[in-house]
Amino acid sequence: MRSVALLFLVCFYFSCSGNKDQEVLEGQTLFSEPKEIERTTKKIESKEFFDSSAYRKYMASDSIKLIGQVISVARSKKFLDRFALDSSLEIKVSINKKFLINHEVHFFKDSIQSKNAFYNWIDEEKHRIVGDKRSFGAYHNIFILTEKNFQIFNAKQKLNEIQFKKLATYFSHSDRIIFFLVGNKKETIWYNINQNNSIEEINEISK
Repeated sequence: MRSVALLFLVCFYFSCSGNKDQEVLEGQTLFSEPKEIERTTKKIESKEFFDSSAYRKYMASDSIKLIGQVISVARSKKFLDRFALDSSLEIKVSINKKFLINHEVHFFKDSIQSKNAFYNWIDEEKHRIVGDKRSFGAYHNIFILTEKNFQIFNAKQKLNEIQFKKLATYFSHSDRIIFFLVGNKKETIWYNINQNNSIEEINEISK
């Protein structure tokens, strides 16, 4: 009688476990979809991301010597973005806990897009032409146009041209500078950058 009861329990156990094994598994639990793999391995350019710690260290480097903290980082949606890639940045930085700097960076595919965006920005948004000495506003500004980006620095305090020209290389280390503008609430000075990296003021208004 014991052997019959034992046999019954054994059969009952295997019948239950057999039902569990028959459960259908979704294909995703066994194989990853090709689209998912492609999405995770897609090459993304470094400028799509922003490392605030690396940026802060770059500011504090021996050649720049700006001690500051990154307060916020956002994707800017302004006039230039109808030409720019989806990686435009707006960075707010506090320098020595004394004054605030706004740093905009607009990235472009090539020098043609970069120049087109800049000329349209000058003409349509600022109502200026290249070499116009009029001020761009009440703040101190530095504008740097390179072959693949356009960077804007502005603050209430005067900005050191050399320091911020070097800081701009965080995003455009090897790009040639096309225009370099320094402005305040009174006037704007335009410069060309020569091949030897020297700055030459634009004397005549021309486009």
